[in-house]
Amino acid sequence: MFNIPYVGCDTASSAIAMDKVFTKMMYQALGIPTTKFVSFTVNEWKENRAKIIEKANALNAPFFVKPARLGSSIAITKVANPNELEAAIEVALHYDTKTLVEEGVENLMDITCALLGNENARASLLQESLFARDFFDYETKYLEDGGAQLGAAENNLCIPARLDEKTTLAIQTAAKNIYAALDCSGTARV
Repeated sequence: MFNIPYVGCDTASSAIAMDKVFTKMMYQALGIPTTKFVSFTVNEWKENRAKIIEKANALNAPFFVKPARLGSSIAITKVANPNELEAAIEVALHYDTKTLVEEGVENLMDITCALLGNENARASLLQESLFARDFFDYETKYLEDGGAQLGAAENNLCIPARLDEKTTLAIQTAAKNIYAALDCSGTARV
């Protein structure tokens, strides 16, 4: 049996622009479990660098530093050593004016559920992303062996995911609930 403790924050659809901070705030407001995080803008970073580093270091390491509004794992850094935090933030801020630092989850499975529809969305089979690095990074997604997300590196994807039927249904139901709660339409992935 698998535990579903956290929902990722890459929900994207035509109803909302992909914004990891906004999505995590919505999850919190809706009572959907998500990892602890700190977010800030480039101006806040310039004005309160020491305070932001202090808040981020209060999270349980390792943590991930991410541009808030980019996908495909672009400029995401896994930080295990607090001395690496500032450099990781600078990288993220190079790509976006808003950044997210969130607690990492160890020993996880990367599962994606695609949704299609409007008020009564349909959930897809679950995709499991297989990766050897610390996370499903840009190189694995798009470059290594022709790219898992491009369909070429089939050994990096497992469809359907290696989950029992009860867990699969729980994830699909949670994905549909999130889709409805965020008023999504068209296509999205959770």
